[in-house]
This record gives sequence, C-alpha cells and structure tokens, in this order.
Amino acid sequence: LMPGVQLSAAVIATDAPLLLFSALGLLAYVILLRGDGGRAAAALGAALGAAALSKYAAAYVLAGLLAHAAVSTPARRAWSPRHLLLAGVALAAVLG
Repeated sequence: LMPGVQLSAAVIATDAPLLLFSALGLLAYVILLRGDGGRAAAALGAALGAAALSKYAAAYVLAGLLAHAAVSTPARRAWSPRHLLLAGVALAAVLG
C-alpha cells in the first residue's frame, strides 16, 4: 500500500484517502485478530466507512476481509456478535 500512498500524495484524487483508510482498516483488523476486541472492531467499521466515502472501491477491501474470515478459523473466532455490532454501528455512523 505504501508506494500507492506516496504516488497519490502528489496527485489530487480520491485514491489517497481510500488507501489511507483501507490501510487503517487493515491495521484495525489485524489488531482485532490478535484479540484486542471492541475498539479495534469500532475502528475497523469507522475506517471502512471513511474509505467508502472516499471511493466505492472500498467494497473490495470489505470483500477481502469477508473472504479471509470465510477461510480462517481464527478470524471467525475473533468476530463475536458484540464485535460485529460495534463495527456495524461505527460504519453506519460514518456513512450516516
């Protein structure tokens, strides 16, 4: 992601915010998988919401996270109903 961020820094386009918020979302996802829970889930939802506001291509990041959760047992265990609710509320609040 970093070469894309550096390239987009010189150009006024919606790609730079998309890459920034996608990277923050992926960081929050990794923190969630390590077991740090609620704040990471809320940060993931907020970051994905901000990425979606910058460009609808953020749906590809969401699709990748869902695909990972589908094939990874530890990822499925990390997502409790509380975490899903926190991520969904944060996503809705940003998009709202």
